[in-house]
Amino acid sequence: MRANSRSSARGVLAGLMLAVPLALLATPVASASAEPPIKAFPGGPITNDHAFAADTLSPTVTLDQPALRSNDATPSFSGTASDTTPVTVAVYEGASAEGMPVAKLRVQGTGGSWVSSDVSPALASGTYTAIASQESSIGSRTGVSNPVTFEVDTQSPTVTLTSPPSRSNVTTPSFSGTASEASPVTVEIFEGARPGGDIVATATASGTRGGWSSGNAAPALPRGRHTFTALAIQRSEIKNAPGESAPVRFEVDTEPPTVTLKPPASPSNDTTPSFSGTASEASQVTVKIFEGPNAEGQVLATATATASGGSWISGEASPALRSGTFTAVAVQQSAIGNPAGKSLPVTFIVDTARPTVTLNAPPSPSPNRVPAFSGAASDHTPVTVEIHEGETATGPIVATATAEALGGEWVSAKASPALTWGEYTAVASQPSSIGNPSGASSPVTFAVQPIAPTVATEGAAAVTRTSAALYASVDPRGGGVSACYFEYGTTSYATDVECGFVSGMSAFPPAETAVVPVFARIYGLRPGVTYHFRIVAVGEGGTGEGSDATFTTLPPRSDEAASRGGSSSPRGTAAGGIAALIARQLAPRGRAARLTALIRSGAFKQLFKAPGPGRAVIAWYYASPAAKLAGSAVRAPVLVASGGLRFGAAGTAAVMIRLSAAGRRLVRASRHLRLTATCVFTPLGAPAVRASATFELSR
Repeated sequence: MRANSRSSARGVLAGLMLAVPLALLATPVASASAEPPIKAFPGGPITNDHAFAADTLSPTVTLDQPALRSNDATPSFSGTASDTTPVTVAVYEGASAEGMPVAKLRVQGTGGSWVSSDVSPALASGTYTAIASQESSIGSRTGVSNPVTFEVDTQSPTVTLTSPPSRSNVTTPSFSGTASEASPVTVEIFEGARPGGDIVATATASGTRGGWSSGNAAPALPRGRHTFTALAIQRSEIKNAPGESAPVRFEVDTEPPTVTLKPPASPSNDTTPSFSGTASEASQVTVKIFEGPNAEGQVLATATATASGGSWISGEASPALRSGTFTAVAVQQSAIGNPAGKSLPVTFIVDTARPTVTLNAPPSPSPNRVPAFSGAASDHTPVTVEIHEGETATGPIVATATAEALGGEWVSAKASPALTWGEYTAVASQPSSIGNPSGASSPVTFAVQPIAPTVATEGAAAVTRTSAALYASVDPRGGGVSACYFEYGTTSYATDVECGFVSGMSAFPPAETAVVPVFARIYGLRPGVTYHFRIVAVGEGGTGEGSDATFTTLPPRSDEAASRGGSSSPRGTAAGGIAALIARQLAPRGRAARLTALIRSGAFKQLFKAPGPGRAVIAWYYASPAAKLAGSAVRAPVLVASGGLRFGAAGTAAVMIRLSAAGRRLVRASRHLRLTATCVFTPLGAPAVRASATFELSR
């Protein structure tokens, strides 16, 4: 019985030794570490001693823990194994050893330590679990290690950078964002719209594997208006390439807003003006209005606007302004706390009054039936003079005259139509250029009477055997002088010669009331002869004749008396004829003789008929009617145009008369001009002959 029991025990043990390895091989790898269920042996239940003896028959396998996180995509493994059979390392994707392995490695067992080759192919970034196993060389069940979990990460850190305020005046900004690792985050700041060039400042933060916030940038960013670009960079804890955020752009602006103010219409009668301009920000613009030419003192009124799209238009100023000079400044507060921006000041005039017009009294009584008028005017619009019949401005309007206002003064053209002898009252008026009521002068009463010029024959000088200089004076008495000449002869006034002007004038100024000295030099006289002469002036109101005066030429030389015999017609007669011929040609005619044509061409081509060989010089002058010729400084006539031509023989040719610089300005500024043309013709081998004529030009 005892022998049979021992034999039965040996059979059961042998069967157990065979069944355990077979059961281990039949068990899946995932459950290799689970304790197998206990089964009954044929001869009775297994005891604890029997189970321990069976377990010690499996190989003992260990697997060293690789780096929990690394960028090694082809790791190798190591461990120990008690048997000499090959060790198999199975690598599973995920945090547990489930499913199909993504890689297997076989290592020859040594009965001790073992090291595998590198995983192939390389693992992708992710989490993996590995288990090492070794089959028993004596048929026991396979030995299995504990599972080890590790992470393969070949990616750069993931870092983001939150955009700071797009525009601020902070020169030491801080930053924030997120980062996937715990290494420090560095913010690099570049000047400009792209990340490139020199780094102008940096800011740092500790990585938190989540959100991060940096300290202030250092050094401080430059003041003014600058654009910057920032990048956040985090270095990898496991030696991967650094992580880099998307670039963010921002502006640092420490300057006041830029605001401009467009000058309003000036002068204007708008007492509640609005304003416009440009502004760099979208905040409110306030226009402050000060009295006077400077932006100082108390603010009298304001107007406000909201800038949009870089420009602004304000509402009306409040309270309403009165007439006067004002200065405005536009102010805009900074939306980011910088000092307020201010425009340049603009000065403007508010004028709600009528234009101020004065009318100078014309000479009265006067023989001038087409008087011109003058005065002052505060506006630049045309002045109209209305002439009423009678001693008050209530009579019918019988004539008018117009004028352009230049520099605060005006001089009209001649009154039209011509007046008859009688009493008249004139009033000058000027419309407002800014919509105010028209201004009017005080009425001026004057008389038009048939008054001849007052003349005085004064005497002769520089008398030689054949020539003499004659002097006289003419007072036009307020009317125009159409002719002035000296009559002379031996027994009668058989010859005449045109007057010249002692003062260098080119013609009698219109409506002159002062004495004008005149003279003439006559030639071709006979020696030792007494001549009579007198001055004659023809005006609108009649002809003035001077008293008779005489002079005697020097006696002839003894060698001249016999040779002269008789006398020919005096040279003065020839000179007078030439002067008359010239005078008839001086007034320009045709379409080219208009102000608009002169402005375009700058010259006038005038046909001139020369009585013989010689040189002709033609000049146009303008003399203001306000010029004083006696008792005060004389205002010199303005040379408007001039030209000249030399004639080799008698005939007709074109003389180009070109505008002077002063004449060009006068022509451009006028709608009507009364000018005097003079011509000095110097015959070949004879004294010069002078002639003049007045004419009018209009647009």
